[in-house]
Amino acid sequence: MRYLPLEVRTLAVFFQDFQTAAAGVLAVGRARIQPSIMELLDGASLLELDTRLGSDLVSRGNVLLLIQTDGLAAQLITAGPEKAIRLMDLR
Repeated sequence: MRYLPLEVRTLAVFFQDFQTAAAGVLAVGRARIQPSIMELLDGASLLELDTRLGSDLVSRGNVLLLIQTDGLAAQLITAGPEKAIRLMDLR
């Protein structure tokens, strides 16, 4: 049994290529942030989502990095948005 977190933060960052997105994943690790969920979706996955859901994700980038934090990690993101900005600067 786990307590429900009081805070949850989600960050979605689009990148033009997989290598840069992978660098974003490494940046999260270097920042010592432990996400509750982290997903990396490639261009084929984004295209499939667009086809099935009628969205237009591929117009934003070729790779999507989704990061969700809760609890203390969410507080760190809130207290230090410069880490999120540095991750976005990798684009």
